[in-house]
Amino acid sequence: MQKKFLMLAFMVLLFINVNSVFAYTDTEGHWAEKEINKLSINGIVTGYKDNTFKPNNNMTRAELITVINRILSNNVQNTRYIPDIKEKDWFYVDIRKGVESGFVTGDSDGSIRPNDLITREEAICMLQRALVPQSEELFVASFTDYDSVSKWARESLNTFIANKYISGYKDNTFKPKNYITRAEVVTLISNMVDTFVSYGELNGDIYGDILVNGNNVSINNAVIHGNLFVTEGGANLSLNDIIIEGDFIYRIELNIPNKNFVVNGKIANIKPQEIIDKSVYTNSQFGISFSIPKGAKVLEEQKKNVNYKSKNLITIRINHNEDLYNDSFEAGSARERYRYSIPYKKIQQGMIDYYKYVLFGTEDNT
Repeated sequence: MQKKFLMLAFMVLLFINVNSVFAYTDTEGHWAEKEINKLSINGIVTGYKDNTFKPNNNMTRAELITVINRILSNNVQNTRYIPDIKEKDWFYVDIRKGVESGFVTGDSDGSIRPNDLITREEAICMLQRALVPQSEELFVASFTDYDSVSKWARESLNTFIANKYISGYKDNTFKPKNYITRAEVVTLISNMVDTFVSYGELNGDIYGDILVNGNNVSINNAVIHGNLFVTEGGANLSLNDIIIEGDFIYRIELNIPNKNFVVNGKIANIKPQEIIDKSVYTNSQFGISFSIPKGAKVLEEQKKNVNYKSKNLITIRINHNEDLYNDSFEAGSARERYRYSIPYKKIQQGMIDYYKYVLFGTEDNT
C-alpha cells in the first residue's frame, strides 16, 4: 500500500512539474494564450527565467531566427563572412544556421542586424522563406495600407494572405513597419502548422497541417487532410502508403516512394539557394567583406596597364594586426600609394577581426 502511494505521489509530482514549465505567470487570459502554450510544449518558444513569457514584448531579428531554427531543426552552419556577429554572441550559431538554411539573407553588405527589433514585414519574409513556397495566385490588395509594404516583402505577404495565415488588424491595415510582438509571432506560426512531429509513427486519418522536424518519424498507411512539411530535422522520414490532401513541402532530399504516394496539392522543395550579392566585395583569405559601388572592381595587387584613375576601380591594402607593431598602417598605405603612383584618395578603412583594410579610389567611388 505504501509503495502504491509513493508511486501515485511521484506521478502527481511529475505531472505538476511538466505542466508548470509552461504555466507562465503573464499569459492566462491573453488572446494568444492557446498558441503560446502550443509552441512552448513543442519547444519552439521559451519563456524567461522569472516564469514570464512577455507576450506583448517585441522580438529581435536574432530571436526570430532562433525560433525558426527550432522549427527546422537545422544543424549546419554557413561559413561565409558575416560582419556584425562575433563568436561570443549568444546568437552566433543560430545566425549561421539561418543563413545556411536560406531564410536569412542579410543586407547589401552581408550584415544581419541581429539585435534590431524585427518588423512585421521582415518576420513574414523569414517565415515564408523557411516554410512556404510563394503563391502563384492572382492577388488583389486587401489591406488599406498595402502601398506602404516594401516591394521586397510583397510576394511573401501575398503568400500569407492567400494561405490565410494572416488577416491583419480590425481596421483592415497590416502595419508592415510596426515591430512584431512575441504573441503575434507564435500566432503566425500556429496558423501555419497544426502539429509538430519530432518522433514516432503516424497512421490512419491525420487532420490539419503537419510538420516533421525529427529524425525518427515514420508515416504509414495514412491520409493527411492538410499539408505535410518536412524540414532539415526530418531527413530520415519514412513514407509508406500515403495520401496527402494538401501540399507536400520539403526542405531536404528525401526518398519519396514511386508508388502508393499521392499528393493532391503541390509538391515543392523550398530550400532557397543563397544569393551572391555582386555589390559586396569578399576576401575569403582574410575574412574581409564590405559593400562596394555598383559596377566597381576591387584590385588587390599592383598590375601593369591599369588605369588607376578609373571611376569604377578601387584598390585595397590589407594588414594583419601583428604587422602593425613594426609598420604603421597609415605610413605603409602612403608608401604603397607613392610606390604605385596611385593618385586618388583614401575612401574607406576599417578593422574586421584581426585584419585592417584601407580602400583607395577616385571621388566618384565614395
